Formats: sequence, C-alpha cells, structure tokens
Amino acid sequence: MVLQQLDHPHLVRYVDSFIQGDTLCICMDYADAGDLAGAISDRETTMAFFPKATVVKYAFQLCSALAHCHHILKLLHRDIKPANCFLTSGGNIKLGDFGISKMYVGTDDVAQTHCGTPLYMSPEQCQGKPYSRAADVWAMGVVIWQMLTLKTPFLDMLGAQQPGIYVLMRIIQTRRLPMNGIRKQYGDEIAALTAALLSQKTEHRPSMEIAIRWPMFANISGIENGTRLRLEGRHVNAPR
Repeated sequence: MVLQQLDHPHLVRYVDSFIQGDTLCICMDYADAGDLAGAISDRETTMAFFPKATVVKYAFQLCSALAHCHHILKLLHRDIKPANCFLTSGGNIKLGDFGISKMYVGTDDVAQTHCGTPLYMSPEQCQGKPYSRAADVWAMGVVIWQMLTLKTPFLDMLGAQQPGIYVLMRIIQTRRLPMNGIRKQYGDEIAALTAALLSQKTEHRPSMEIAIRWPMFANISGIENGTRLRLEGRHVNAPR
C-alpha cells in the first residue's frame, strides 16, 4: 500500500484504516492549520506577502517531501497544488493527497494517463505527451510561484480570450510566468529556483535532489536536513 510508505516529516502520513459497513475508512495525519490554498486566499485580498523566512522554509519542506517521493519511493504524485499542501499549527507544511499517484521503476520511466489539475499541468502534459517526474517538478514550481506572488497562475495571460481548457493549455505551452515581482520581493535566489523548476524543457528542470541543495537552503538545519543527508552521495541528475 503506497500510503504506508509515506514516512517523511513533510508528507501527510498514513495512520490506520478500517472497514465500516461498505466503506473503507483511511486515517491520515491531521493538519490543523488548513492548506496552502486557503492561506494564499486569505493573504490575496490585501497582498500581505508571506515573510521570506516562511516561503524559504515551505519551499524546502515541500521539495524535500517530493525528493523523498521521487528518489526514495519512486513515486509520482501527479496532483501537486496548493490545496494538497497542508499546514500545521507548528508552522510547517506537508504534501498530501496521493489519490492519483503512480509508482515507477527507473528515472526514464514515463506515464501516459493524463490526470491532475489543469492549472498545474506541465507543458508536456498539455501537449498530450508521456511525462515523467519532471511534470511533478513543474507543478511544484507553479505552487511556489503562487505562494510567492499570491496570484492564480496563468489566468492573467488570458486577456480578452474566451477562457477554456484548450486556451489555458496553449498558454502553458507557450508562455512563461513572470519572475520580476518575485525577484524584487524575495531576491534572486528564490526567483532563480522558481524559474528553473518552470523551465519549458524537461531536461532543464532540476531534480528534487538538486533543488534541496539550492544555496538558499544551506542554513536549514535539524530535522529539515533529513532528506538532504539521506540523499547525500547519490547520483544527481535532472529528470527527463
């Protein structure tokens, strides 16, 4: 059972399961401070940006959780979005909702089934092509971009066009999310990481192994170093 393998401080963990009548009930970790989508929405009306220390911590925690999925569990999440990033009253964030996740064997393995939330689909998914863990990397980049800007991605680019799924997918394939506001608000390093995660070409997106070694994460210590230490010495390459 995939859920039983989610043993990481920033993954929503499986606790127990039982049958009640005809219903399978699954008990997971409780995130007592809502989700990132709600936190972004609360701040959006007044443009009350997250403090830099918070976004750096959240970005590392989410990237470390996804690194564990990709490089330890060999697991594609396939539905990374703010509503699936859960907050705790202790000030931490956890990646959850593995309902459409998929196991894979090697780094070159690809999936064919197209699923997930359209706003967070990668360019290759929008083109109907097979995809790999690089699609998760793209979605993580969109989540981080949204956390930094407090904006819904890509919608500003619709302009006078009639909104629709095919128009949105064409925009994702051909346009780049702006980084200037992020650079001004938070600095070059986090803008560079976000831009790298959102590279149009899959081979240019860093793996999560590389992302958690980004210079701005160097001072994160304690339990936050767990994934980085576990991955130490492993072969590092960008996903294809």
